[in-house]
Amino acid sequence: MFFLLMIVYSPCAWPALALAADSEPMVSLPGGVPPQASQLLAAATPAPAGMPLRLRIYLNLSNPQAARQMIEDLQNPSSPNYHKWLKTGQFDQMFGPLQASYDAIASWLTSQGFSVTAVRHDRRDIEFTGTVAQADQAFQVQIMSMSDGKHYGILSDPMIPTRFQGVILGVMGLDNLGGVSPASTVSPVWTLGNSNSPNGTAYTAFAPADFYTFYDENALLKAGVNGSISGSPNECLAIVGLSDYLPAAVNAFDTQFNLPTPTITTEYATNNTDPGITHDENEGEALLDLEWGHAAAPGAPLILYVGDASVDGEQALLDALELAVSDSTCGTISISFQVCDFTGFGYAAWDIVAQAAAAQGQSVFVASGDFGDAGYHYDFSTGLCLVGPDPGVNEISADTYVTSVGGTQFYPSYAGINGVPLYGQVMGTDVGFGPEGVWDVLGSGASGGGESQEFTKPNYQVLSTPADGWRDVPDVALMAGALDANGTPNPGAFYGDDPQISGSYCPGPGACVACCEGGTSLATVLWAGISKLIQQQLGARLGNINPELYSLAQLESTAGLRDVTVNAVPNNNGFNGVAGWPARNGYDLATGWGTPDITTLVNLFGSSQVVLIGGLAASEYLQTAEAYNPVTQSFTSLGTVMSTNRVSYAAAKLPDGTFLLAGGDNGSSSLKTADIFNPVTDTYAATTHNMADADFDFAQAVSLDTGQVFIIGTGNAKLWTEIYDPPTQTFSTPVKILGSPYPEVGYTTTLLGSGKVLIQGYRCYGAIV
Repeated sequence: MFFLLMIVYSPCAWPALALAADSEPMVSLPGGVPPQASQLLAAATPAPAGMPLRLRIYLNLSNPQAARQMIEDLQNPSSPNYHKWLKTGQFDQMFGPLQASYDAIASWLTSQGFSVTAVRHDRRDIEFTGTVAQADQAFQVQIMSMSDGKHYGILSDPMIPTRFQGVILGVMGLDNLGGVSPASTVSPVWTLGNSNSPNGTAYTAFAPADFYTFYDENALLKAGVNGSISGSPNECLAIVGLSDYLPAAVNAFDTQFNLPTPTITTEYATNNTDPGITHDENEGEALLDLEWGHAAAPGAPLILYVGDASVDGEQALLDALELAVSDSTCGTISISFQVCDFTGFGYAAWDIVAQAAAAQGQSVFVASGDFGDAGYHYDFSTGLCLVGPDPGVNEISADTYVTSVGGTQFYPSYAGINGVPLYGQVMGTDVGFGPEGVWDVLGSGASGGGESQEFTKPNYQVLSTPADGWRDVPDVALMAGALDANGTPNPGAFYGDDPQISGSYCPGPGACVACCEGGTSLATVLWAGISKLIQQQLGARLGNINPELYSLAQLESTAGLRDVTVNAVPNNNGFNGVAGWPARNGYDLATGWGTPDITTLVNLFGSSQVVLIGGLAASEYLQTAEAYNPVTQSFTSLGTVMSTNRVSYAAAKLPDGTFLLAGGDNGSSSLKTADIFNPVTDTYAATTHNMADADFDFAQAVSLDTGQVFIIGTGNAKLWTEIYDPPTQTFSTPVKILGSPYPEVGYTTTLLGSGKVLIQGYRCYGAIV
């Protein structure tokens, strides 16, 4: 396998690098000037010559075009390399910089007076230290210092030796005019055990069990689909963070909501140094991601990759991602941060790391941001990314190889006495799915969305997104509302909190469970958790899910994606005076393709082929099956057969990914038997028990939220129903639907949000619920 890939995707695209003389031609390296440089450095003065700098040179891939083509092939079902993911280290062996390049660049840096401190092949960089004077001379720039004496940058792109053109990707550390901040919205109003908010109003908010009900995860959890990967005990969900965390806060959350004890490991990405618990928004983000990532996929171990933001926030975030990718331990990576004023070098380095993740089968989810279509800019007084008056998106979420996640808001319906929600009934009181709208709360946050200014439109977006030539975000969305403008949860998520975090509502001295949190960071880690369920169901890594996701989305609601068409009033996802984008049918720049019906999506994802079973050919009743591949538009005969010939039967997908085939007709009589079809092994097995009645011609089936299957069929002028229970493989006592008129053939069945089934007739018109 590896040998074949080496032949097809040749890394040999660079000429050998000869040693240079003391004086050599130089060339500009575009992408090094920070976006705000001309404005912020207008009154700056040259930085002190002796000021120390920590810098990095990132190297380009040896054959970028071949790397991108290979990743395309890995997601193309018609390619012989489809889903043949690379093993740890193979991406760099095939496409990484040549050793001669590392040696030549390190030698040049040393000749310029720098001290090379690290050469890391797994991260494709060279770390070195020096002074402002050395950097000015070597890269032919003038580093300028702002009046605060802390921030500095350059006004022109650095120069590099011509022989390194195409080899050096970028030089990091010549400025510190960019930043990183969590994409989360925290609105602490009360803690569990204290039913009153500051204004004396009791609220009910979202707990994990409410999430399971609203987004339809219960049937999967009941079937054991919880993110645990059989045969791969170390397969995990990676969280990219900038702080360590208080374990007691996670324990409080899990205990309160009856979640199993999570397996959490922490890895330190910046010089293998633990930055400690920061007691700020970065710790809050780590807690939110660990708690709700575990809630979405209770069986998946977690690894928190921590970068040290005290050194450099944007570099620390990249450090954490690089370690998660170079380890390749986890098949899914969640990133709940938004960046501002990165240089082009930063985005280029980010893109190569995302490519490596995609090649290894890792799925990367990134928050689309919390400022709608407004841009983010670095605020020097707080060190955070704050909203600006100009359009912009969270560019790290716009990378071709990651999934961008936006946000929704809604007001759940909770069970209670006389319709009044009961405070404290936080365990599964949501009664089911309801309409969702674009998340946009005046002054608080809005679902990030719009067109990138850094990344061009990928192939998977060409047919379904605006013809703007640029990558559009988000791809999907999920719950992000914390509190609306009136202070009401929309829906608001509980979270385990550290009382030492600035602004915490915990009374102390210990951890507590508080409310309410939201933001696209919450939506992101939930989507990451859902991908672990899909991975468990398919038994393999998914890689970049976007090509499959966009293909499935063409099927709309039947693909497990709920289209969001309700706009926030009055802004869509507008924010800070920047006009937003409206939600509409299909893809939009506010919520992407919408939110998941988790059970349906998990069962359908990856099902790129259609299996046709049984039926009628001329006068022959069939017992065989064929698979249709929509990519090649071809049919393949499957060797196995059903227990009997079968036509006009009921079919439904079960929570474990198998299919129930029940009832029907074999040409001589109506059938009481049923088969279970396994699409992985292409085999059939008769159910332990038969149906209770044989009058099930022209049958249909609907999968219920309970994991059971509602079956309906006609025969002898009767309309019968039974319920199939997968764990026991039993059918309930048949019930005849009374009333006239009733449908005989050609009817449809639809599962309603209330849990009832709507039956609409064709011959003998009518409708029954």
